[in-house]
Amino acid sequence: MPARACAAPAALTGGVCCARQGNVDNFAYTFTPDPQVPLTHRGHRQAQAAGYKIKAALEVRGGPDPTKGAGVP
Repeated sequence: MPARACAAPAALTGGVCCARQGNVDNFAYTFTPDPQVPLTHRGHRQAQAAGYKIKAALEVRGGPDPTKGAGVP
């Protein structure tokens, strides 16, 4: 079987799961909708680390700097 060349995807999509206040306090979800439950300090660090990894992946691939996109100062 011939080898196939693998190209980088045109877009990078993914999800990041970071620690939220609901992981520490189950009552956080009682009165607050899930998308509005804030991240914990650990969750902020996890999200920042994920952002750095995504940026590095785009730079290796030769893609645009995501921090220079539309609407980002």
